[in-house]
Amino acid sequence: MSAGGRALALAAPLLCSLACGTARLAPELEQLEGLRAFTGRAMAPAPGAAVLVAVLAPGPAGERVVHYDLASARGEFLFVVPPGRYRLAAFADRDGDFRRGADEPAALGAIEVRAAGPDAAPQQVGELVLAAGAPTPALDLAAWGPEAGPDRARRVGEVVVLDDPRFAAETVSAGLWEPLGFAAESGMRLFFLAPHDATRTPVVFVHGMLGSPRDFAPLVAALDRERFEPWLFYYPSGLSLDLSALFLAEALEEASRRLGVDRVHLVAHSMGGLVSRAALDFRLRRGRAPLVAEFVTLSTPWGGARGARGMKLGVALAPAVAPSWRDMLPASDFLARIAERPLPPGVRHTLLFGYAGGSVRISGADDDSAALTSMLLWDVARQAQFVLGFPADHEAILADSRVVEVLRRLLRGQPPTPGTERR
Repeated sequence: MSAGGRALALAAPLLCSLACGTARLAPELEQLEGLRAFTGRAMAPAPGAAVLVAVLAPGPAGERVVHYDLASARGEFLFVVPPGRYRLAAFADRDGDFRRGADEPAALGAIEVRAAGPDAAPQQVGELVLAAGAPTPALDLAAWGPEAGPDRARRVGEVVVLDDPRFAAETVSAGLWEPLGFAAESGMRLFFLAPHDATRTPVVFVHGMLGSPRDFAPLVAALDRERFEPWLFYYPSGLSLDLSALFLAEALEEASRRLGVDRVHLVAHSMGGLVSRAALDFRLRRGRAPLVAEFVTLSTPWGGARGARGMKLGVALAPAVAPSWRDMLPASDFLARIAERPLPPGVRHTLLFGYAGGSVRISGADDDSAALTSMLLWDVARQAQFVLGFPADHEAILADSRVVEVLRRLLRGQPPTPGTERR
């Protein structure tokens, strides 16, 4: 069989999967590609209070919240929405309850978001100057959801169990083929396994493509729950990695502001490492403290799907492809940006990888899903304090007893193996 024939044979299962999901993905891609970013500044009369900015869409029952953002220390806010007419409402949340009180300075404005190509720069909005007594709609962002209301779960802090039906395989698959529907119904949230305890340090787990919080069950079970509490970031696999990273960064900021959390640890698997790394960079660019102390990644393909010929062929031939797959291709703009930027100051990265692979889809050594050359990309590995390999495949590394022990030591502030020192 020719090399081209072998590539087609290897790609057949992927192409079949793409064909089955394309009909569901195509209409969502039209909506995703139509989204437009816009930025602006909200100027508070006095520093100190968190400034919340909400995008309001008019409706038959009055204005409803579409999204909200916590402005940066410089007052900057950012939104990604479909083109259209919106109102903007901002207020200084002096008491930290995510509700606009009568004595809290506020501002009200309007914007027409224009359609533009996918590579267009964010649209700029003029300043919102907050003033005492300014009229705004009643804003209650504490129970925010795709439709604001008391029956909607918060995007940060909903308490769940790992066998929650939203983490089932069917829902995970929908996150690839119907990412917007998934985000509205199940994901883009930071879940807790118990009410927040201020005496414990959060450990945030971020899954990979076609993954869910259930993937981390062995690592969660091994946590010292007297000292740490697990938080679970859940997002649809099909979204662009930048958009998922934006939601993670904003969820961490909201948790910090709402709960007074000033330090977390971040543990990410596979593609989740890319999302997490981009979230750290996003926070840095917005002038926010890193918040993350230990950053542990497991089997993250920093160089993309370097040897997955089937995936590359599928992306080239499929009529509709999830944005995350394009981001995962070698030399994508996303991967190049991640590799060239340094880690935020104070963030300690431990890079863990598996090498028990042997996949026929991947050229060279691998873990049955990602190539070793991708997981050990030099520009990323050289910034890590520790780089450790394990005789495990891409999924089994999450349950490997040696990995469990390494994570225990890192969270205690110790080197991953006795007798080693940080760089």
